[in-house]
Amino acid sequence: MIDLFLLYSKSFEDNFFELSFDHRFRIHPLKILDNSSLLDIKVIANKEETNFFVICEGNDFLTHYHDNAKLTAIVDEASRFGADIVFGGAESFEYGLYVSENLFWVDSCSRPSFAIILRKLFPYIISDTNGFKNIRSLEDLDKISSNKFLIYPFISIKKFKSDEINRPSLLCSITMERLAAIKKLKQYYSVPSLINLSDYDIESVKIPTYVINLPSRPERLSHIMNQFRDKSEFDLHITQAYKHERGATGLWQSICSIVKTAVLNDDDVIIIVEDDHVFTEHYDRNILITNIILAGSQGADILCGGISGGFHYAIPITQHRYWINYFWGTQFIIIYKKMFELILNAEFGITDTADDFLSSLTVNKMVLFPFISVQRDFGYSDITLNNEERGDLSKIFTSTEKKLAIYGSAYRKYIINSSLSS
Repeated sequence: MIDLFLLYSKSFEDNFFELSFDHRFRIHPLKILDNSSLLDIKVIANKEETNFFVICEGNDFLTHYHDNAKLTAIVDEASRFGADIVFGGAESFEYGLYVSENLFWVDSCSRPSFAIILRKLFPYIISDTNGFKNIRSLEDLDKISSNKFLIYPFISIKKFKSDEINRPSLLCSITMERLAAIKKLKQYYSVPSLINLSDYDIESVKIPTYVINLPSRPERLSHIMNQFRDKSEFDLHITQAYKHERGATGLWQSICSIVKTAVLNDDDVIIIVEDDHVFTEHYDRNILITNIILAGSQGADILCGGISGGFHYAIPITQHRYWINYFWGTQFIIIYKKMFELILNAEFGITDTADDFLSSLTVNKMVLFPFISVQRDFGYSDITLNNEERGDLSKIFTSTEKKLAIYGSAYRKYIINSSLSS
């Protein structure tokens, strides 16, 4: 039987009585989480036979997905990942990583429900360390550990007086849909590639690479030529940028012109580069070419060398390549053949920007990480949005890198390291 500490609420006394007669749980009613009630929790945590217990708030309702036997199996699995806390549901989360059929690692949750406290956290509870003595709600629990997981599908949701008795909150439904999409995409990209890299002579590969430059900007041409000096893997072509009163339209016209050339040349893949591109310290010829081949084999339409933001969530496919739902930045983009006609047939609007528009054309978008490309700030922009509209270039690239690094850290910890130790 599972020990469940239920924070009693007058507003949800029906749920309290319903759980009281649920023989799957040993109910411990608490009016509030304070130093006195925490003593009751310590008693349970001190029992050798206790591997986990649950803390619920008055408006945490169980869903039809809950099953004690399956819950125990999920908790055991979470324990193998080093979990401290597993939530049965949440209204939203910021960063999430699919780690198994029923578990997502999450960075933080909004309005979590059904908090499962695992044995790994018991010493902190007993000794009042790690901030546990200051816990007053489930959201406070969310803040005391980075080893947090979310069960999918949700076994618990929060309901409010205005909710119908069997209807989950709208936010929980949206979050469930988001988790389902991430799971589906991760499973799709986890299918082993049939490509044999040994069939490719990577050392002799030369990729058609088109640099967009205005003749009136010789300083930018000089800069970009220096970037590609001694890099024989790029078959470099300088392409005159289309001049348009609206810079974004000129950039799109330039991209379309390059794609038309690629169609005529029957190219399988091309790289389009803006003349403010800068290679980072992470650039490596073999990593680039290997990921171009593998991303193509997994159905990628676009592979970015670096982005300045735009995405709401990302999925690590490998240590060096992430799927993203959106992107900003076209300073270094790899475009695959199956994307060519889609670009040429698309209707670019008078308010569109090239990166937003290109990003919206396909779901099959990836980015290399760490970035191999960022942008140099020349103090002006001929073909993209003014820097002021999105922020300082160096800051926005750094901010984006920090976000992707959170996913990367979780991927190494819970996917790579877990597979090595299993």
